[in-house]
Amino acid sequence: MNLFDFEDPVLNERNNNTPVYVNRHIARSLIDVAGLENKDPQALAEYFLQVGIHSVKHYKDQEVVFDIESL
Repeated sequence: MNLFDFEDPVLNERNNNTPVYVNRHIARSLIDVAGLENKDPQALAEYFLQVGIHSVKHYKDQEVVFDIESL
């Protein structure tokens, strides 16, 4: 009998994520930008969402600035 590895990265990624559906043109643009910046599209999308949500919650009157190079 094999015991389950609780630190399996594939299983953790699969179980800890929820699908988010976006327009296919936006998805294509995200993939293009990620390719230009040599970043993972999933990490880039999560970064955009986190910064955007955090900014709306805490800094309603300021512009949102994304620092993709630091990602």
